Order: sequence, then structure tokens, then C-alpha cells
Amino acid sequence: MPEFRGQILQSCIYGVDIDGQAVEVTIMSLYLKMLEGRLPEHWQRDMLEARLLPSLDNNVRCGNSLISQTDFDRYWENKFKDLFGGDEDIRFRINAFDWTSQTRGFGRIFEEKQGFDCIIGNPPYIRVQELKKWEPEECEFYKDNYKAAAKGNYDIYVVFIEKSLNLLSQDGLMGFICPNKLLIKESL
Repeated sequence: MPEFRGQILQSCIYGVDIDGQAVEVTIMSLYLKMLEGRLPEHWQRDMLEARLLPSLDNNVRCGNSLISQTDFDRYWENKFKDLFGGDEDIRFRINAFDWTSQTRGFGRIFEEKQGFDCIIGNPPYIRVQELKKWEPEECEFYKDNYKAAAKGNYDIYVVFIEKSLNLLSQDGLMGFICPNKLLIKESL
């Protein structure tokens, strides 16, 4: 049973979080769920020999899911290089994630299926006014690269929704935990 669950994890579950510790907690939680129930007779030896726990390094990644490396590199050259003198601290803090990269992203998913079959998320709820206080470069990027952030005030969760809609396959499904004000005020 754990072997089957491990195959499901490696072939069906993918995730990105900007917080490296959240990535580690997610991987550990997935391992615990995989091992739930009856374990094989020699599970301790199998774990030590790395046969029981599959590597999830290619499935759960650390990065900014809203800013792709390619888009950010182009944006960086056009807007920030002269302004910040190529400040590498900003690049490091933004931690762009390249969804379509074969080595650092999930390029194989986009080659095989042109997107994800299902995206489930719980985006943060942060008003742009708050975000501008501590991430002004990101706000500028969102404003120039997302329709949901192009004008007026917005909450960052609508940017996550727009990004997810762009990552879905044609028949894909999406489920997000969002405030009910989305149905009243916000529109994509």
C-alpha cells in the first residue's frame, strides 16, 4: 500500500510555496499520510534503504509562484536594473519560480497535458496597500503582468486566482479558499 501511495505522490501531487520551511512541512506531511495505516513488515529497513519514501524534490518546490523566472528576468532588465543597480538581494527575496522549466519547475506537465488537471489552493489575503509597504517591486510586477492587479486596489488572492487559471489545462478544475467578498466586489 505505501508503494502505491508513493507512486501517486510522485505522479499526481505538485506544489509551490515561497516559504522553504512550508515546503519541508508539506513533504513531511505527505510522507506521514503515505505511511498511514498498516506498514509493511520490514518498513524500518526499507526506509533506511530509501525504498519506502519516494523523493518529492521534483514535486514540491520552493519559489514565488506568481513570478516566473523568464518574466522576471525580462521585467528586471526593463525596469529595475538601472533603478536598483542590479541588486541581487531583491532577486533573492523575490525568488522567482519558473513553472515551465524542465529542471527547476514542472515543464513536463505542460509538455504532456498543457497544464494541470486540478489546482487547489489557499492563497494569502493581503491588500495591495499592505504589500506595497514591504514588497514594492512585487507590486509593480503584478500591476504590469496581471489583469487583476492592473488598476485600482486589489487583494493578492485575486492574482493567485488569475495565475492558477493560466496554469490549468483546458478541462482543468480549480478550488480555492477565498473570502466571500470575491463574489461581491472583485472581478477578474
